[in-house]
Amino acid sequence: MFMPNEIDLNPETLRRVSSLRITDGLGFGEGGISHTERKDVTPEILARVENLLTSPDILIPVDADDDGCGDGREVGVIYEGDEIRKHSLNRSKVFGGGAMMSAAARIGLGHAKGENLHQTIDEAKSLLIDRGLPYGAHTGPHANEEKSDCGAIDNAPIIVSNVEKYRNEIAGTITALGIDTTGLDEVIDAFGEYGEAIQEQDYSGAKVVEGIRREGRVVKALKAEHLEMYIVLNNVRGMTINQEKVREISGGMVQVFGVDIWRMQEQAGFVYPEDKGFSDADRHEAFLSELSYTLSTAATLTKGDLPVYMVSSQPELIAA
Repeated sequence: MFMPNEIDLNPETLRRVSSLRITDGLGFGEGGISHTERKDVTPEILARVENLLTSPDILIPVDADDDGCGDGREVGVIYEGDEIRKHSLNRSKVFGGGAMMSAAARIGLGHAKGENLHQTIDEAKSLLIDRGLPYGAHTGPHANEEKSDCGAIDNAPIIVSNVEKYRNEIAGTITALGIDTTGLDEVIDAFGEYGEAIQEQDYSGAKVVEGIRREGRVVKALKAEHLEMYIVLNNVRGMTINQEKVREISGGMVQVFGVDIWRMQEQAGFVYPEDKGFSDADRHEAFLSELSYTLSTAATLTKGDLPVYMVSSQPELIAA
C-alpha cells in the first residue's frame, strides 16, 4: 500500500508531470452541476483556473493513508470517530471514498448477487479492513436523516443503474483514456443485473456515512454549495488534486472534482491479490468496475459538460 513518505518531490520529478485538457465534457449526464450554465464566472477567473489545471501546481502531495471523495467543496469540521480534528490532511480522492469503490468492484465482479446495497457496502468495507487499506467519507450542509450530502453515496442506487444506461458512453470514455476494456461488457452486465435487483430496496446514504464514522474513520463535513466546473483525473502516484488552490485563485467561485486513478488501481490490487486466489483479469475488472461507477457518478451529478483534464507522469527521455 502507498505510504505518504514514498513521494518523490524533487523539482525534476515535478517537471515531468503533464496535465492536458482531454475533452470539453463527457457529453452525457443528467445532473444539475454544469459548466456552461455558470454565467456568474468571468472569463478572467476561468483563465486563471485553466492555467492552474495545466500546471504541475495542480497537484499536491498526499499526506494521509486513507482516501475520501472527489467533491470540490471546502472542508469545515473534521471528525475521526467521535473526535474533532483541527487539521485537514490531503488524502487521495475517489468518488464516494474507498468504501464505494470497493462496493463497485464487488458489484462489477458479480460478487454482490443476492445482497442489498447496504450488505454490499458492508462486505466491501470488510474486505478493505481485511487488506489493511484505510478509507474515509464526507458529509455536507444538506445532510439529513436519509442523506449524507455525498452525491456518490446518496445516489448509489441510481448510479449503479446508470452504468447500464450509459454503457456505450462509459465504454467510449474508457477507450478514449487508453485503458484496456477487456471484460468491460461483463462488468456492465453485472451492474445492470444488480441495479435492477436493488431498485425497490430501502437505502440510506446517511446510514452508510454514519457507519463509516462509527468505525473511527475520518469523515469531513464540507461547507457551502457545489460549484464544480471541471473534472481532473490524476494518474501521478502519491499526489492528489490541489482543490484548495483552485478555490483560492478563483475567489471561491470555482471548484473541481478530483479523481485519483492510481488509487483505484492500488485498491483493486490490494483487495483482489494473487495470494487470495484472484487473477490479473479479476483485478482489471475490479478497476473497470471502479471506473464505470466513477463515470456513472459524473453522469448522475453533472450535465456532462464539465471539461476534463488528465494529469500524468511523462515518460523519462532515454539518451541515444
